[in-house]
Order: sequence, then C-alpha cells, then structure tokens
Amino acid sequence: GKGGSVLLVIDDSLNTLAGLTNAWRPNSFGGSGAASQVREQRKTFRAENGADGSRQFKNGRYGKDATIRVPPGTVVQEVIENEDGTENLIDIGSLVMETPSLVVAYGGEGGEGSGINTKGRGVRRPRMPPQGGDRKTLRLTLKIVADVALVGVPNAGKSTFLSVVTRAKPKIANYPFTTVIPNLGVWVPPQAETDSLDGAGSEGLVLCDVPGLIAG
Repeated sequence: GKGGSVLLVIDDSLNTLAGLTNAWRPNSFGGSGAASQVREQRKTFRAENGADGSRQFKNGRYGKDATIRVPPGTVVQEVIENEDGTENLIDIGSLVMETPSLVVAYGGEGGEGSGINTKGRGVRRPRMPPQGGDRKTLRLTLKIVADVALVGVPNAGKSTFLSVVTRAKPKIANYPFTTVIPNLGVWVPPQAETDSLDGAGSEGLVLCDVPGLIAG
C-alpha cells in the first residue's frame, strides 16, 4: 500500500512553535538573539509505512498520515544543504485560516506485487518495486504578534527579566540602549503539557522586549 504523508494543520489554540524542538521545556524558548548560542536540535516526524499485500492478490493497507499541529501564521520552507556548507531555502507555503492544512512530504508508492504477471500471457517483465516517499528538512517560521510588551526607560532590567522567564538570550550590559532591536521570548506555564508529539504544544505568552524609550 501507499505510504502516509506528513501534513501541517492549523490549531488556533497554539501561539508558538516552541514545542517543535527537542530543547523545549517549561519556561523556555530560544527567542530573538538565542539561535547562535543554543545548539540546534531537530525534531523528526515520520508517517506510517504502507502494509504488504496479502493472499489472493489483495492490495496492502495504506499508511496513516502524520499530522503536526502548528499555530496560524506559520511559514514553511525546505532547507537544501549545499556541498560547501551553505543552505538554500525553498518556500513551500504558509498556513493561514484560508489554507488550514499543507502537505509537506508525500508518501511513497507501493510495489506492483506478485500478481502483476498473472494478468495475461506473454513475456513477463520485472515487477516495479516500492518507491520511497519524500524526505525533507523543513524550517518553520512563525509570523508572530507578541501578547505582552515590556516597555520602560533604558537600563530598567527589561532584557534581564526576559532572559529569566524565557530562554531568550538578549544582550545584557550595564549601560543604556543595550537593546537596539526587539527581542522575543515565550513564557510557558509549568503545568503545560510538554510531551506532545503531534504539535507545537504550547500554552504560553509571547513577551517582547522593546528598546528603551526616552522623552521626545
């Protein structure tokens, strides 16, 4: 039988992609500025293989699809690694309310089986073997809107607060205007479910560290 496919499906109860990394744990998220300091850990999803055929020339059962839940606004890109170590990104699509699902990897085709040479006389030909499905490395980016903004005068401790309650790693120093661009982090409540295997699985709040304000 044919193999299952891998699909991304919108779940509007989610607001982060924090659960799609093996490094995620409660009260942790690698926000803006943390990517270069946190070791990359990829999470793997695999659909079910198709079943073998049975007696009396019966076709095998199709494999079940793997469904991954993501929040609205997720942008999907395929990562193509070059021999020189660089990467190319190919846009696959975006998940919004108008397009709530997206097939990112198609399952393989089943083989022809032993019954193909019993349908007629003549010269027999080799049976077609099963064809493997897609195997891809994807990069998911969330076009995110913060739930809470940390606003205050320069050097008030906004970045320090963000680094304590999330896994964001903003630049922290003892002088004003250390933060020149907004930093994002996600606070996840301790009682949140952390072992979900089929989606982003976060119930947290998105915090934004806004650069310090001065009187204009």
